[in-house]
Amino acid sequence: MASLSAGPSLTCSAAVTVTLAALSMLPHSHLSLAVPTEHSWLPDDEPVTILGPVQPQDSEVDAKWTRNDLNSTSKIKTQAETNLLPEDITKNPVERDPGASTATPPSTDEVTEDTTEQGAKDTQEGNGTQGDPAGSNPEMRLPGNVKPLHYVIKLQPFINGNTSVHGFMEVEIEVLERTQTITLHGDKMDCDMNSVKLVASDKKRIVLDSIVIDYRQQFMVIRLNSTLEANRRYNLSMSFNYYLLEEPKGAFKTQFTNSAGMLSAVASTLLQPVYARRAFPCFDEPGLKATFDIHIAREKHMSAISNMPLLDTTPMEGQEGWVVDRFNTSVPMSTYQVAFVVSELGYLNCTMQRDVQIRVWARPELLPLTTYAQALVPRLFKFLEDYLGVPYPLPKLDIVTLPSSFPIAFEAWGLILNYDENVILYDAETSTQEHKTKLATLLAHELAHQWFGNLVTPFWWTDFWLSEGFASYFATLALREVEPSWKMEERMILKTLHEVFRHDGLLNHPALRIPMFNPSDPHGAFSRITYQKGESIIRMMNGFLTEDSFRKGIVSFLRAKKYKTATSDDLWHHLTLQAHMDGTLSRDMSVKGLMNTWTLQVGYPVVKVVRSPDGTSANVTQKLYLARGPFDRNDTLDHKWWIPLTYTSQGEADFSRTHDITWMKDSEDSITITNLPPKDQWVIFNLQETGYYRVNYDDHNWDLLTQQLKNDHRVIDVKNQVQLVDDVMNLGVAGDLSFRVVLDLINSLKNTTDLNGFVVISNLEYMNLMLSSTPIYEKFQVRL
Repeated sequence: MASLSAGPSLTCSAAVTVTLAALSMLPHSHLSLAVPTEHSWLPDDEPVTILGPVQPQDSEVDAKWTRNDLNSTSKIKTQAETNLLPEDITKNPVERDPGASTATPPSTDEVTEDTTEQGAKDTQEGNGTQGDPAGSNPEMRLPGNVKPLHYVIKLQPFINGNTSVHGFMEVEIEVLERTQTITLHGDKMDCDMNSVKLVASDKKRIVLDSIVIDYRQQFMVIRLNSTLEANRRYNLSMSFNYYLLEEPKGAFKTQFTNSAGMLSAVASTLLQPVYARRAFPCFDEPGLKATFDIHIAREKHMSAISNMPLLDTTPMEGQEGWVVDRFNTSVPMSTYQVAFVVSELGYLNCTMQRDVQIRVWARPELLPLTTYAQALVPRLFKFLEDYLGVPYPLPKLDIVTLPSSFPIAFEAWGLILNYDENVILYDAETSTQEHKTKLATLLAHELAHQWFGNLVTPFWWTDFWLSEGFASYFATLALREVEPSWKMEERMILKTLHEVFRHDGLLNHPALRIPMFNPSDPHGAFSRITYQKGESIIRMMNGFLTEDSFRKGIVSFLRAKKYKTATSDDLWHHLTLQAHMDGTLSRDMSVKGLMNTWTLQVGYPVVKVVRSPDGTSANVTQKLYLARGPFDRNDTLDHKWWIPLTYTSQGEADFSRTHDITWMKDSEDSITITNLPPKDQWVIFNLQETGYYRVNYDDHNWDLLTQQLKNDHRVIDVKNQVQLVDDVMNLGVAGDLSFRVVLDLINSLKNTTDLNGFVVISNLEYMNLMLSSTPIYEKFQVRL
């Protein structure tokens, strides 16, 4: 353990004592927020306290230095830094020009706050000022004694040089409770210790005691000689530097060969989930929203874009060939939503019906291949604005396809970044329909994030399934509207619902709301479960609340929480109020009570329907579905759900009754349903497969359904046809159904739709994999 107390010496684990006088002779005028590999006396599992004063060591840039020299700190400080970065914060305090921003400011007249006790509690937590959501480790959370209000971020990336970035960060903070420490995040960067300043609103400089770097939690803890009082505001500032990374985990560099055959570099960002701390020191939690002024220094022949429109460009004094772009003040946003691109890319404008500038960026020679994206985006944009009832609040939106091949995209406020160049490009003569659909789905998903994730942001990573699930679901809704021939709902069932069923049934994935214990855990908030299960259960909510109540509840939620953060409970609250008002949910029920069984538990249920001898009633039970069946069962999990049961029968064949719900409670092992048709007529449960559950039947009902598919499959809705195929094959794998029933139903599909064939083929591969190590594999191969 290495630490420096208030005493006069630094004691190291190797029993070496370094006095402050000796420390001041060392070239450590910067604090390394990365784990230094060269200095064994700075362990990676203990915080290190460094006490000043330490004088900075100025030197010139040597282009031969590499990333391994990052921890030598003072080596990459240049003359340019003093031109871009103010030397004394007391001479250059945070200034915000009310006329500088063209963004729509938050309006208290438009925000509808919750008036109930629950709503008031939700609003307090949703502002990101208090609260520690369940499932997080307090040790990885900022202490909550201060909150950021406004940042000024100034960056100078040397893209064409040694790839270093010189930066300056100034943040206005408000003290929430008396404290002698300020804790913020930093990772893989060097901070100039002597530049760290804290100034009160009356311009009085606050004396610092020491700075503690906690490598494990990626904290920078500034200890003060005096106590900061609650409800006071201060300006904290510091200079820092780092190198551009080679992958999108912070600020990074990529490059391409331009039309002249020369290499052209691009600097860009991906700060989600916890990489903003690699781009600038900050309070890097999603609940801590603030406004931002972004300044980017660049070479004249390049261009810079960020979240907001460009405000002005000025020459950089003493740096010939360099200019500084200053962007409008942003709306309130989380640190991970900050983004910039410095490049030689070109752009084309999209045509919009209202005053929002939309541009699509790519390599200049590839811009003709973005024409489909240019035509599609305004149509998606209009659908989302009309459906959600909340206008897009920014004056511009840039969509940038970067010359790289990372299979991800990101939805920063006003700046959508696609890190796989080939996805956005579409050639009508050579590209496939599948590629076109993938392109459109990606754009629709990222556009939906401008509302779900940006306008309203999850307070903590445990609830990021809301952001990703809603973006995925509204991408499906938007494309269902603008490209109706694509049959997006059927595609969603095949590509999303059935796919996540397979994975969620293995029980090797966490629940939707997952705990967070260390800085790397937020990555788990972006799994298949987050996207696909999130979308699937949101679709189920739409089903049992009705489209009208669901939409009104979502609009109410967005309007009340815009520019703020929210939790799952906030959403449940608004949906419950609307459903009670519309009569689509009983007053003794709440959306929270229903949905907690789907978000807090792993897996999903299989509903078993066993009809009486005469067929007119059925015993309905639920249990946890286990994909591996009797060969690898975990009987210790006694999960139960609130299940929205819907059904129709052969005589009615009305598959539109998705809102006619019979609820099976999470406290019920079984219920009895009456008024069913005689035993010679089939019944089907889970209409249009809106529910997130599988359905099993007694063998007789399966035989009746098999016969119907064989005689005239058109009687059964196509969504329920693919449901029957997927359920029967997976229930066979799980050991819940005989393979005689499974194979009889498969053989009845010869004259049905291509969709059924797709389900059979994809499931046969899965069945072969799952059964290959079981005792029945040989019989399966023979019968097949």
